[in-house]
Amino acid sequence: MSAIAVRPGLYYCDIDGAYVFLDLDAQRYFLLGSAAAGRFQRFLDGVMADDDLDWLIGNRLLCQPESAPPIDRNHMVAEAAVSTMDEALPRADAILTLQIILAHRAAKRWLRRSPLKALLQDLRAGRDSAATAWGQTGGQKEPSLGLSRITAAFRASERISNSIDQCLPRGIALYTLLQRQGFTPNLVIGVTIPFTAHCWVQVGDRVVSDSLDRVRPFTPILAL
Repeated sequence: MSAIAVRPGLYYCDIDGAYVFLDLDAQRYFLLGSAAAGRFQRFLDGVMADDDLDWLIGNRLLCQPESAPPIDRNHMVAEAAVSTMDEALPRADAILTLQIILAHRAAKRWLRRSPLKALLQDLRAGRDSAATAWGQTGGQKEPSLGLSRITAAFRASERISNSIDQCLPRGIALYTLLQRQGFTPNLVIGVTIPFTAHCWVQVGDRVVSDSLDRVRPFTPILAL
């Protein structure tokens, strides 16, 4: 039998035995019922029966792998351990705050005209290009600004630019700024049951965009 894998563009996480999925092609989340979750668990455990396979393929959870890899495989990101937001921050730099506000507005326009899958592919391409450039110059450049300065400006921007229900565009803005400053950030999307979703930014195991308590309830489902 040909190799079988989770369909590209489909991301999932396990929350206490329940499987939540993010389908980038359809731009929707969904939760598997208990019977379906059992089928998927048997696939992960390598013990699925033929009817499990038929059901999972028929419902487009599994497929034969395509030649092109998915954006990233699920949630390969360090568990959040600390947050710069929880620490004493310096006074916000006005120019840096303005850069974040402008990047937030640009991200909102980007989200209006592009589906999430295409947007994440563009962000990944930018990340990979930066990594290639750093490799050609002998390694990643040193960050030109400290995380505390960037976090202070990000927090200050909340008081000027609307931040309600803006975690994704604001996360994209912060992610791109951190990349430009020489950091290797992760843009993380997490979910809870009952269902809520949130997006935040980490550098290693350090949360930059939120307090640690804000992100702790969420299980990562996708990380860039």
